[in-house]
Amino acid sequence: MNNGVVREKENKSVLPNKIYIKDDPLTIDDELMGHEYHKLDIKILEDKKLVVLGFTTNLAMYYFAKNILTSSYNERVSYLELFPYDTVNGVRFAKNSAQLCIDIEKFIKMDEAECYIVDDMGEYKFELDFKTFYQSVTFYFPNTEDYINFAKYLLSMSIYNRKNRVKFYSEDYTLILQYSRFVI
Repeated sequence: MNNGVVREKENKSVLPNKIYIKDDPLTIDDELMGHEYHKLDIKILEDKKLVVLGFTTNLAMYYFAKNILTSSYNERVSYLELFPYDTVNGVRFAKNSAQLCIDIEKFIKMDEAECYIVDDMGEYKFELDFKTFYQSVTFYFPNTEDYINFAKYLLSMSIYNRKNRVKFYSEDYTLILQYSRFVI
C-alpha cells in the first residue's frame, strides 16, 4: 500500500508535455503558489560579465515558460517588462532580483491550438541577444517564432530534466539559465 502512495506522489511531480495554447496565460498551479521556494532570481554580475536566470525548481521554470508561451499566442506580444514583485507571469521573483524585459522585433501570428513539448531541446532553434542596463536584463528576439521556440526550449528543459544549466553568449556577456534539481 505504501508503494502505491509513493507512486502517486511521483506522478504528481511529472510536468505535462502537452501545452494548451488557449489556456489563460496566468494559470498557475496550486503547488507553485503554495510554496515560496519556487522562485526566479535574476542576478547581473557586472564584474564577471555574467547574467544568471536562476530558477529554484523546474516547476518555477515550467510555469514561467508556459505563461510566456501562451501569452504569445493569446495576445500581440512585442515588449514585456517583468518587474520583481511577488508573482509575475507564473513565477515568484526572489527578493532583490533584477528586472527582466523581453523585446520582440517582429510580430508573426502563430496559430496552434495545442503543442507537445519534445524531449530534445535541440529541436527548438531561436536567435537571442541580450543586454544589461543597471538592474535589468533585456532579451531581444528577432520575431515571435524565436520567442516561442525559446519558451519551448525552457519547457523541454524543465519537463525532461536532461540539462539543468545552459549558457548563451552575447558580444559582452554570458547568460546562464539554470534551475536547481533539488526539490523540497
